[in-house]
Amino acid sequence: MSRRLLIVADSVEGGLGELAHSQAAWFASHDWEVALASGATDVSGSLLVYPLSLPPTALDVAGMRQAARELRAAKRVFRPDVVHCHGLRSFGIALLAGGRPFVTLHGAGTVPGEPLVHRAARRIALAMAPRIAPGAFVVAPDLLPRWRFLAHASSRLATFDLLPFPSEGTPTFLWLGRLALPKRPEMFIEALAIASRQIKMAGIVAGSGPLERRVRELACRLNVSVRFVGHASEIVPLLSESWAVVLLSWFEGLPLAIEEAMWAGRPVVSSRLPGPAWLLGECGTLANSVESVAEMLVRLADPNVARTLGEAAAERIRSVINVDDPWPALEAIYSKKINGQL
Repeated sequence: MSRRLLIVADSVEGGLGELAHSQAAWFASHDWEVALASGATDVSGSLLVYPLSLPPTALDVAGMRQAARELRAAKRVFRPDVVHCHGLRSFGIALLAGGRPFVTLHGAGTVPGEPLVHRAARRIALAMAPRIAPGAFVVAPDLLPRWRFLAHASSRLATFDLLPFPSEGTPTFLWLGRLALPKRPEMFIEALAIASRQIKMAGIVAGSGPLERRVRELACRLNVSVRFVGHASEIVPLLSESWAVVLLSWFEGLPLAIEEAMWAGRPVVSSRLPGPAWLLGECGTLANSVESVAEMLVRLADPNVARTLGEAAAERIRSVINVDDPWPALEAIYSKKINGQL
């Protein structure tokens, strides 16, 4: 008997988009019929896609209603047994479309300057979702009360293994993340500039976004040796030449970039947040200031230190993440829902 899963995603870009596609691929390979509803219409592959007119914010009432009408029409055609939403906006749309969808939250936090009304609305939604959904999941531990933590693995982990540490050359540090406001790419550039005064080093920025021009101008002004490569679909060559990976942000779930760096055997410097802290354990550095990041870059410019911490990171990630997490656990939960046990 066929089982049908409809995935509704706030975005098909970045880590959220990667996980939505990973979920679709896993369930399709396990005898589920899968469809994706999102704002994208150019999703590659054979995945069945229902386009939604996603509003820029859940506070856009008219836009939410329009998207809900589109999702309701998609449900009539596809007739899903399970609807799973990635993001609060998609969850709100699915509720308006009827039914009780599952929901996964990929991060919970605010950035400086966010309107107070947005913060208040998010707090209400975060409190209500676990009471409404048959399952409300979050990708970082100890992030929200009543939300269930499920570790999500990067789909790339199955495609590579430990990488040899660079044998020689200038210590090189990799930024692997979007150049957008929730992240803090300027902090990486500033720390690299400070550390470079003590030891010659270089940086690679792999990512794109609205802050790219500002970050490039900052690197030029501070006279930092940085290579900008844009969005990188192939990360193994970048990890191969890097001594460590840096990812800083205002809020995070479980950053896939950190998982990938650790899997390759690279140490990580990240912001002091619950998700990165859980991933890294004692094998990485959590830093919330430019000075502390710079201090760690200087330390990691010693190849023996970087290699040792990278080996520990590789051992740590394999002890807490399996390459197909969390899809087998979700399939068991979905089966209970279909059988009326939830």
